[in-house]
Amino acid sequence: MVTRRREETGTAFTKWILYVFPSIIFFFFIIIPTLFVTFKRNIVWRDSLPLWTDVVSKGPRARGYHNLGLAYYSRGQLDDAIKNYIIASRMNPDSAETHHNLGLAHHKQGRFSEAMKEYATALSINPGSLYAYINMGNAYMDQGRVDEAISKYTFAIALNPYYPEAHHNLGLAYYKKGYINKAIKEYREALSLNPDDADIHNNLGSAYYSQGRVDEAMKEYITALRLNPNDAITHYNLGVIYWRKGLTDMARTEMEIAISLRPDYLPVQQAIESLYKESQTFMPR
Repeated sequence: MVTRRREETGTAFTKWILYVFPSIIFFFFIIIPTLFVTFKRNIVWRDSLPLWTDVVSKGPRARGYHNLGLAYYSRGQLDDAIKNYIIASRMNPDSAETHHNLGLAHHKQGRFSEAMKEYATALSINPGSLYAYINMGNAYMDQGRVDEAISKYTFAIALNPYYPEAHHNLGLAYYKKGYINKAIKEYREALSLNPDDADIHNNLGSAYYSQGRVDEAMKEYITALRLNPNDAITHYNLGVIYWRKGLTDMARTEMEIAISLRPDYLPVQQAIESLYKESQTFMPR
């Protein structure tokens, strides 16, 4: 299962743009959220907890405890998930899947040392685990160890060059390093494999914007919003594009939508404040 969305679980990648107005200096930036895609191999239904609790009570088995851990993980009860994964791993220490998912739970809690240990154990059991390489790369990214993350994503792509999220994450890592052309190449490859991914379109747009390719960036943001019209960050990014192009009314519209979707989103609040100072008739809805 792919766990994604713009969760800000690490440091955002930003490109700062300076705008000077007659009465105000305002820093505007295009947002690329941390979107290091996390994988779990089992599909988990939130209502499966009673089922697996009953299963292990009737006959303890490693698979039962493993699936009980997945059920707790899907509910965000990470301590309980870890407890059951540990039981499962003791009953079946050769399960790469259990070690991998135990690593995910530690990772989610920010316990990187424990997570890396479990990912490494999973890879020692199954050196062909695509997911373990990707999530180990994610853990490196969350620690700011970008070069090591790039190495793991590259291994994952060598295992399966047709997996879009591996290319996407590698693109994010390259962007973080300032290798914009390489980032664009990976985003494009990811989109060739999964053209309907709004997040990748957004991040490709931000890469274009960082190179001054405003029209190409605008096209990607519009595509991203067609695919996911309820994303505040992309509305904000498109608003920045419109503002830069002098399309103030369209910029206001995008910022209004963004603030309606995420009222606590500081960059949008600042943008609306600046737009209001330009035109006292403007009021965010």
